[in-house]
Amino acid sequence: MKPAVRIAYQSALSNATAHEAGGDLNAAFAELERAHILGQRHLLPHIVTHLRMLRIGWKRRDARELVGQVVRLIATVPGWLTGWVPKGNPGGANVSALKPVPLAPDLQALLADFVVWRDVARRVAVYGVAAALGLGTLAVMDRERAEEAAAIERDWQARRPQPLADFGTTRTLEVIPVVNFRARPGLKSEAGISYLVKTDTQTILFDLGFNRRDEPVSPLQHNLDALGIDRTRLDAVFLSHAHRDHLGGAGWERSRSFGFGPTQPPLGKTRAIAPVALTYPGSTVEVADRPTSLMPGVASTGPIARRLFIGRIDEQALVIHLEGRGLVVIVGCGHQTMPKLVQHIRENFDAPLIGLIGDVHYPYPEGRLWMVGIDVQRRLASGDGPWAPIGIDRIGAELQAFAGQLQFLALGSHDTSDEVLGLAERTFGDRFQRVVAGEPIRVIASTAGVPRP
Repeated sequence: MKPAVRIAYQSALSNATAHEAGGDLNAAFAELERAHILGQRHLLPHIVTHLRMLRIGWKRRDARELVGQVVRLIATVPGWLTGWVPKGNPGGANVSALKPVPLAPDLQALLADFVVWRDVARRVAVYGVAAALGLGTLAVMDRERAEEAAAIERDWQARRPQPLADFGTTRTLEVIPVVNFRARPGLKSEAGISYLVKTDTQTILFDLGFNRRDEPVSPLQHNLDALGIDRTRLDAVFLSHAHRDHLGGAGWERSRSFGFGPTQPPLGKTRAIAPVALTYPGSTVEVADRPTSLMPGVASTGPIARRLFIGRIDEQALVIHLEGRGLVVIVGCGHQTMPKLVQHIRENFDAPLIGLIGDVHYPYPEGRLWMVGIDVQRRLASGDGPWAPIGIDRIGAELQAFAGQLQFLALGSHDTSDEVLGLAERTFGDRFQRVVAGEPIRVIASTAGVPRP
């Protein structure tokens, strides 16, 4: 706002305040109309004027004015963004909000440079340049993604299997979803995941949730307490990959670490196992950079690389060898892609894959996690970049392939949509189970059938 216009605007507001204090609401409103004409090109002055008019309308008990001012307040932002405001409009409900009005002689000189079409044209030019720069940046980033993705794919095609020697078996497997997008009453839910995995001899916490709101007591810790799970009695913390919704928060992702919400309590004798180098105070984080035996009946697939639009990610999965039946794989996000993960397990593990439990990146038609209006899971972390996110045809084909290979499938809804969960249920029938935080999944050795809580 030009200095002369600002002075006139502030003078009109001061006069309105004086008249209102003296009880002359008509004179106060007339000064606010003058302030509106002077300030309507500028967002904050425009909003202030309409708020003051709304107050006058309330004091008058004028329903028409109250409604009119609410409508005009809502319109201030789009008017400022587009640059289009009706020049000379006094802003009261007695005049159409879209009608230009000739200026009073004393305002003509102050607003001589106010040309509506010029303000609109300036904004169109600014938005056009910003859009071109934004699209150009996205195109460059996507080209970089495509190039690195092609290099990763070449490495995948040239891979040599690294078969894992016998790593033992377990007769029992219980997986308790601790954090997921759906939760039973009394537990907190969020777009993050954590599973408690229990075998004959081991207790493993798989991933640490998100704590997106930075709560002092994270959903993970709240649910651990509610489920009676003692963090100090864990044998291991297994991290599928280094994304914030698995490490316990955005801050831990940035610092290449992990936490139980906002804190990093001592791990003591609890092992920490990750697919890439991470740190944790007072502990050494083991890196499973290939298929690795971890404990009796438990192994890591080692990381499988993928280049997403948001960057490279190396994700590992947990493999449990169930005596007399085969392998159950527990998955964090499935960024590896499910066909590659299944193929990798077949090449490196000497037992059949019978089941999958966890979360798979199937955010169709949209994901659970949005940031600044962007569907992060679908546009930036699935498919082949923001212009080619994963589609339902590909998802359906993968589910059909799994149905012919797996004895059971249990999927969470952290990054799988309700529509895809319904499709999986129709594809697998009673061999499918929806993952809900707090509802255990149990699998027993040498027993056919689907795992049930």
